[in-house]
Amino acid sequence: EALLRLMAQIGIQLGRVVERKRTRDRLIHDALHDPLTKLGNRKLFLDRLQQAQLRAQRVPGYQFSVLFVDLDRFKSVNDGLGHQAGDQVIIATAKRLTALLRQTDLVSRGDGYDGGGYIVARMGGDEFTILLDNISNVLVPVRVAERLISAMAEAFVLDDQSVIVTASIGIALSTSGYTDVQNMLRDADIAMYYAKQQGRARWVIFDTAMQERALRRLQLESELRLAQDRGELWLAYQPIVTPENGLICGFEALLRWNHPVYGAVGPAEFIPVAEEIGLIGAIGSWILGQACGQLRIWQDDSGRPLTMSVNLSAMQLSDDGLVTLVAQTLNETGIVSGTLKLELTESAVMADPERALAIFLQLKQLGVKLSLDDFGTGYSSLSQLRRLPIDTLKIDRSFVSQMDSQDDKRKIVEVIVMLAHTLGMDVVAEGAETAAEVSLLQEMEADFVQGYYYFKPMPADAAGSAWRGQNAMWQRYAQLTASR
Repeated sequence: EALLRLMAQIGIQLGRVVERKRTRDRLIHDALHDPLTKLGNRKLFLDRLQQAQLRAQRVPGYQFSVLFVDLDRFKSVNDGLGHQAGDQVIIATAKRLTALLRQTDLVSRGDGYDGGGYIVARMGGDEFTILLDNISNVLVPVRVAERLISAMAEAFVLDDQSVIVTASIGIALSTSGYTDVQNMLRDADIAMYYAKQQGRARWVIFDTAMQERALRRLQLESELRLAQDRGELWLAYQPIVTPENGLICGFEALLRWNHPVYGAVGPAEFIPVAEEIGLIGAIGSWILGQACGQLRIWQDDSGRPLTMSVNLSAMQLSDDGLVTLVAQTLNETGIVSGTLKLELTESAVMADPERALAIFLQLKQLGVKLSLDDFGTGYSSLSQLRRLPIDTLKIDRSFVSQMDSQDDKRKIVEVIVMLAHTLGMDVVAEGAETAAEVSLLQEMEADFVQGYYYFKPMPADAAGSAWRGQNAMWQRYAQLTASR
């Protein structure tokens, strides 16, 4: 009986030891794995990446790579379908990535723990990383990335609804000679960012020039937050003219940044930064106020119906306070009704045409004119175009430039002019730089022209001088005509 009690106590103690070990193992596992996808987490991934680097230091010719995978426009899934649907996409993505790597013949069947093979991890949010260890050559990660992008292009089915979420991939190679695995992961992330910049659903291999550009972008973010208060932002005004007589009928307000160290920073470089860090709303409000205030000054100089075109970004279009802002600006500046034109790119409008329609109808009630910018470069359909209360189509400069020597461009411009007039819209042809281009636009009966042939963008004082000079001549001409 004593022996039985002893054995029972030993059994209890062993059970406790086993349970403690299970608990410890479970805690260790949980600390190294993502609870949603059950994939490894950042900590586990960095540990395996460190092991791969140590092997590469010991073994000549040993190569490995990191793929940084980020889902494109994942936020729209969360916003449109809810976070539960977003979680389903994340889980399905994890399974899809893992299954593809298991099936591919490009990597060995190792698990990344003892050299060779791969490991897939979730960094957080919609970001995943893949370690391809002991690869035969640098083409392996490229081929894997291509297969991953192809696999991600297939729709996910969520509650009988198909959702397509593509992926952008950045690749970093061990051949770059990293001494810190954190830097390798950072560079794969930078490359992924450039893949998104180039249009998403693609892969990019990191190079050192990207790091330099990433550093400059980081510096621009910091400087842009201070630029407005320091008076570095200003507006240039490019005249819009009627081609039959070259008279200025309006201006487009164009944002410029003159940095004390970097000099002139192009809008193509800093506008995306402003959008990403949430400054575009404040900057856009300032642009609208400045442009309308300047328009009021010029309108007071003459009775001619001068107009002002102001660009809006896609993020501004999604701002619930846009209509209120425009109404307040019109009220404060007192410009002539119908002389403010708001321009949005074709791609921004067609990203959510239903919302655009609702906002446009409210803006039209305020007497605002609407222009579709860069027309011909997006993907609007004729049916969508007919539904939107657009007043003006602006033909992208890529079609206007050299259209006198390129027949395909000329035909495109001609068709757009005919389409606009059929729909009751005006046309502004951007980027006209030669007399031959302007002559063709006159033949096509384009309503307005904007380009270096007539005027470059200029500061307000120079633009005002050009306007007042033409206005004086126009008044003298009108007086002479009236006296005859």
